[in-house]
Amino acid sequence: QVDGNGSGGVDISSTSTGTITLGSATTVASAKLFTITGTAGTTYFDLTAGDATIGDGSLAIVDNDQAAALAITNNTYSTNTTGILDINSTSLSTGDGVTFVANGVTSGTMIYLESSASGFSGNFIRCHDGAANVFRVGLNGLTTIKGNAVGTNALVLDAGDVTLTDGALSVTNTGTADVLSVT
Repeated sequence: QVDGNGSGGVDISSTSTGTITLGSATTVASAKLFTITGTAGTTYFDLTAGDATIGDGSLAIVDNDQAAALAITNNTYSTNTTGILDINSTSLSTGDGVTFVANGVTSGTMIYLESSASGFSGNFIRCHDGAANVFRVGLNGLTTIKGNAVGTNALVLDAGDVTLTDGALSVTNTGTADVLSVT
């Protein structure tokens, strides 16, 4: 057993090039820092099997090379509906659940969604309010908005034009409000 509680700490293999193997139940004591000094673009922490958990903490990734800062691959996941990336919060009330800022993007794509699966008929985006789908974007850009009721806005365009090319406009009115109003 190595005890690093002294003021000088413990330096293991500081000059060797060998591998350090930690036992299956290695613990870093509370308020102690465990640092792995590495080289950019090289793997220095490799968990070959099992899960990693951070309890009551945060994970910050700072990456300075031309590679994905976070890459997730799961080629066995198939029908579970919780998602490969599952983010949950029951305390968030007025903040933003997910924030993505890419101020350097000038002609690229902020969010890219792809499915090249043969026979794909699912959704690229599905927003659900806990009871029903309220907004979906599916194959070929098919967009479905649940809406609320006759006489309430389901789609608002503040400025700009709508262009319909090689298609039809079908309006069905089941209420007493105007079917089409042009001002």
